[in-house]
Amino acid sequence: MITYKSKVRKSTWMAWVLLSVGLIITIYATISAKMDVEAGAKREFEFACTQIKLRIDARMAAHAQILMSGSALFEATDFKAVDEITREDWHAYTWRQKVEQFLPGVQGVGFALVIPRERLARHIQEIRIQGFPDYNVKPEGDRKTYTSIVYLEPFSGQNIRALGYDMFSEPVRRMAMEWARDLDSPVLSGKVVLVQETDQDVQAGTLMYVPVYRKGTTNDTVADRRAAIYGWVYSPYRMNDLMQGILKGWDSGVGKRIHLQIYDNVQVSADSLLYDSQSKGDVKMATAPRLTLQIFTGFSDRTWCLIFTQADGQLNYGRVYGVLSGGTIISLLLFGLIISLLNTRYRTQQLAEQLTVDIRESEESYRNQFVNNSAAMLLIDPADGAIIDANVEAISFYGYPRERLLAMRITDINTLPASEVWQAMAAILPKEGKQYEFQHRLVDGSLRDVSVSASRIQFGGRAILHSIIHDITERKLTEDSLQKSEAAMRVLLSEKDVLLKEVHHRVKNNLAAIIGLLDLQGRTLDDKLARAALEELSNRIRSMSLVHEQLYQSKDLSQIDFQDYLDRLIAHLSSSYQRAENIHISVAAKGVKMGLDNAIPCGLLITELVTNAFKYAFPADMPCTGAGAGGCEIAVSMQWDGASYTLVVADNGVGLPAGLDWTKTKTLGLVLVKMLGKHQLQGQVELDCTGGTTFQLKFAPKNTGDFLHTRNS
Repeated sequence: MITYKSKVRKSTWMAWVLLSVGLIITIYATISAKMDVEAGAKREFEFACTQIKLRIDARMAAHAQILMSGSALFEATDFKAVDEITREDWHAYTWRQKVEQFLPGVQGVGFALVIPRERLARHIQEIRIQGFPDYNVKPEGDRKTYTSIVYLEPFSGQNIRALGYDMFSEPVRRMAMEWARDLDSPVLSGKVVLVQETDQDVQAGTLMYVPVYRKGTTNDTVADRRAAIYGWVYSPYRMNDLMQGILKGWDSGVGKRIHLQIYDNVQVSADSLLYDSQSKGDVKMATAPRLTLQIFTGFSDRTWCLIFTQADGQLNYGRVYGVLSGGTIISLLLFGLIISLLNTRYRTQQLAEQLTVDIRESEESYRNQFVNNSAAMLLIDPADGAIIDANVEAISFYGYPRERLLAMRITDINTLPASEVWQAMAAILPKEGKQYEFQHRLVDGSLRDVSVSASRIQFGGRAILHSIIHDITERKLTEDSLQKSEAAMRVLLSEKDVLLKEVHHRVKNNLAAIIGLLDLQGRTLDDKLARAALEELSNRIRSMSLVHEQLYQSKDLSQIDFQDYLDRLIAHLSSSYQRAENIHISVAAKGVKMGLDNAIPCGLLITELVTNAFKYAFPADMPCTGAGAGGCEIAVSMQWDGASYTLVVADNGVGLPAGLDWTKTKTLGLVLVKMLGKHQLQGQVELDCTGGTTFQLKFAPKNTGDFLHTRNS
């Protein structure tokens, strides 16, 4: 008994060690889960913040495009006075833009006219004749130059108060207007209070200006632009209204968890605060912010500082608590199970030792211990596999009457082939003991997985096998369930690839439908220029569609074979121009792989350059005989040096007109080349007009997000 107690104490000590190890592992797993939750929350937070920044950039770029279109309206009109574009014309133009529908949050679109001091009285009289008898330039005072607001649509509500306001009279506005005039570019002003504001719901304001120059003047230098300035197309923004338009729907989702503040320039102070997503009436974050991200976004030289914060209370620690509680419970259960198993094992060993020592003295005492044991036990004759004896627990487990069970052989209740059973028993006999796993058949025909600990003992003067049976069916079911879960996970990963292919397929189909609609529309137009414009737009969309088509057909969903893409793109462009039949085109991009974010803007840029070559490089009176001496040739190549891409589009045509600065031309194709090459891909563009025209673009691959978004410089 002393030996048995010491073994129990030793097994208990081992169980406590295992419990401690289990709790340590649980703590480590809990800390890891907490770190994973926080890292995931940080990734989600940063992604959400980046999306908001991109939405703001895209919206402000769209606003700039509207204003530049308004400036183009003036420059396309041979005006000498503002009457050449009437108030009705301006109303019709802004109404057709549908700004309130597509770009909600804009206070209006207006025009401010430059009025020299000597023309002020005449100007006031002209506006009063137009139906505004109380019109005057505000604020009054003697100034060299006035910039009165003469048009502002919608001309209703608070906007009526802005008519006649001289924005040059206010320093912040004047600085932005002069900057836009000198740069010939859209410019945002600093923080102001709009003249439309009343005493209620006062919001921070800002304005965007685009200059309008007199037609026929040169605008090459700052001095030229200052002399030629005619006025400004502009939009005023109330920041809360503007951000609600840009972030429509954000307040109902991410906005409830993330607090956004926008400051003018890099100074973070109450004076420079433009927007706060939590107004004074909202409930502020109850806890200190856990996540903070500061992002700068710019428009021309005006910088906005976006500060995002999120509190700890927004994190979901359910998984962490689950790991902690689950690990603790499992550790305690394993502790109890190990204690039970170890005690059972040592009790069984003690019992076997006691039986071995006392069997000759008292078989009855051994039988009592055997029959009444809580573990299922069998005594088996190794010679023929007959069941010699079974205790009460074994009879209950198998479900057979005692007489029938004792008339059976071990092979009758074991699902293994008889040869394997005999082989197992033969392996046990020479040894002290061994453990096996079998499937035993119960009286009702059901199968149970069991673990059998078998050992050799002496009984009645002969060697027999003493078997202790443990039911492990539940453990087997758990193992099977885990295997099925792993198989299901592999199926889910396969379905993910199928889903990504389907997304690219559907995008390609939608773009193909748009191309078809453009082609149908072009056939109905008599205007050749309009048809040509639609065909060029169709080619641009097709260049994007080919990228998605290749990704759909590719095994690698992250990048495309650029050589194959160029072959198909150039083949389509050649089929679109009759002149291309006699022009030799070479394509070289073997082995170049490119991701979606870079392939789409590259495809658009190549489409523009090759189309321009077809249209302008080889005039009708220039003979083209294909490749060879004196032939017309276009070469397109893309190289990858491990760090950056180099795109070259070259032709041996007539070249660009002498003295043409392609970076300042208003032609849409070259504007797109500049936007895509310099701003979207952020590459270095070089132009060589020696012996034709050669465009070279070198850029590093990067994740550009929305490829139509550019950042003005």
